[in-house]
Amino acid sequence: AFTDVLPDITVTKDASPTSVPESGGDVTFTIGVINNATEAVTLDSLVDDVFGDLDGQGDCVVPQSLAASGGSYACSFTRFVAGDFVGKLVLAP
Repeated sequence: AFTDVLPDITVTKDASPTSVPESGGDVTFTIGVINNATEAVTLDSLVDDVFGDLDGQGDCVVPQSLAASGGSYACSFTRFVAGDFVGKLVLAP
C-alpha cells in the first residue's frame, strides 16, 4: 500500500525597508519557500497577490526543485512603492 504525499510548503515575503515616505521609495521584497513534505517538490510558479507573476522579476526564476524535508528556495525583487496618506494634517503652533 502506498500513501500519496501531498505538497506542503511554507511561503514568506519580507520587505526592506518596511516603510517609505508618502512620496514613495524602492522596497526590496524577499520571497522564501520551504518544502515541509517528505518528498521533493517542483515549484512550477511563483505568483504574488500584489505583484503578480514573479518569474523573471529580480532574481526570481521558476521552475525550482526543492528537496524533501526542508529544501528551500529564496529570491528577491525591488519595486517602487508609493502611497497616499489618508489623514488629517496637524500644524504645530
